[in-house]
Amino acid sequence: MGYIFSVSYPEPNSMPANKSAWTRYRVIDRCLTDKRQPFPSKAFLARRCGDVLGTDVSVSSIEKDIACMRRPSPEGLDAPIEYSRERKGFYYSDPAFSIRELNLTDEEWEGLRFASQLLHQYRDVPVFQDFKSAIDRIHTRFELDFGSVEHPLADRVQFEKPVDPDGQEWLTPLLSAIRQRRKVTYLYLNLYKEKLEEYELIPCLLREHDKKWYMVGWSDARKAFLTFALNRVIELEVLPGLARLPVPFDASRFFQHAIGITVLRSKPVKVVLEFLRPIHELVMIEPLHHSQQTIRRDEAHVRISLVVQLHDELYLRLMGYGPYVRVIRPLSLRHKLRDWYAQGLKNQGG
Repeated sequence: MGYIFSVSYPEPNSMPANKSAWTRYRVIDRCLTDKRQPFPSKAFLARRCGDVLGTDVSVSSIEKDIACMRRPSPEGLDAPIEYSRERKGFYYSDPAFSIRELNLTDEEWEGLRFASQLLHQYRDVPVFQDFKSAIDRIHTRFELDFGSVEHPLADRVQFEKPVDPDGQEWLTPLLSAIRQRRKVTYLYLNLYKEKLEEYELIPCLLREHDKKWYMVGWSDARKAFLTFALNRVIELEVLPGLARLPVPFDASRFFQHAIGITVLRSKPVKVVLEFLRPIHELVMIEPLHHSQQTIRRDEAHVRISLVVQLHDELYLRLMGYGPYVRVIRPLSLRHKLRDWYAQGLKNQGG
């Protein structure tokens, strides 16, 4: 018997949504670490927060902020805030504690903030579940700076969100199968045939592309390495026993000549393209493929070469450039795009 994986997603921890609260937390932290004015009172903290925010801040708000900061991670900041009756003010019981305790430069903090935001998007992916608490704690610390008036990035920097979480539940069992060298069986929705098909595969590689996850594996039935989108896998079971690949697999070179996620059995060919102004500059900044070489370039156009496989993903990519691209070679690619353009025009009633 094999074993079937099922995954349940825990509810994410709730985080304070009020951006001004994060600003107040940072102001309070700075006051508590300021050696020139130790043991600040609630009234003092309220005035300092009000000065930064440009609005009145009540003492009751400061009381709530201190309570929130004292809470354990990830709901709070684990801040060791204590009150001194003798000095009538607040202080950190751990003098070394600070929200900015890493003492990094502004550039380093900005880089870590970006990394934190990106990492936080994937905290509920099953394979990252063991690290969810750590991810939430990191995100909590950096959210403090994202909400501050000194770093107004929350509204000005927008990260691309994963739009298709379907299929992520299979990452953990597939990683297990790859690690233990086992086969998997699953049902797969074939969009072209509009039906479910059963497959047996030796998984070899997991790859994220265009916000979706894919697996690459060897099919004994097809005698080839195939690629499947995880969001179309309906059921998946890891089979017992050791599975051996009949041919070598080099994960670092599998997509070497691919545009997108499609890999064919055919050999790659040299493609020569000419891009016209103003797209020609964009192609230089954002190459189509790692094999891209510049043949000729001037103010009006650029001619480049690629070594890639010819398939639908390449055709769609080139059609996206519309009248700004010209295929020099091979002629088969030029004819294919011409046919596609003609069919598209026909579909539009032209």
